[in-house]
Amino acid sequence: GQRTFPVHTGALSAVSPVFKAMLEQPMKERQTGEVDVKDIEAAVMEELLRFAYTGEVDKLEELAERLLAAAHKYELLELFKACEQS
Repeated sequence: GQRTFPVHTGALSAVSPVFKAMLEQPMKERQTGEVDVKDIEAAVMEELLRFAYTGEVDKLEELAERLLAAAHKYELLELFKACEQS
């Protein structure tokens, strides 16, 4: 669905080399200040962002498979490991 998550670009860049490239290199996302994610549902993105900020996931058991795919896409290694263990 259409959901917007206000985030700090520094927080995303610190945990994900993919977000870092998107937000720091001369790409559309850097110019607009927005990352349009179409292939990850809002609940999964919310938990991915929670992890980026806190290092924790509230709904790991429920979302582990979908979070694993998102963690792989954005190269969040610690989240990927947590999902694998779950």
